[in-house]
Amino acid sequence: MTDFDVVVIGGGVVGCAVVRRLALAGGQSLALLEQADNLITGASSANSGIFHTVCCSQWRVDIRELIGL
Repeated sequence: MTDFDVVVIGGGVVGCAVVRRLALAGGQSLALLEQADNLITGASSANSGIFHTVCCSQWRVDIRELIGL
């Protein structure tokens, strides 16, 4: 088993934002747990079609790179 300083449950918009902010702050080991195969696919994916059309694809790539996926 691996130990982490912070575990964020849920890879939606809020969970990814929290992990990103903590990662940018540095100094902590982080884990992001998501039950789906992809990030931002649950309730977050239905929140705003405009948001997803404009930036979601690139944002997913950025978040995946940030958390090492």
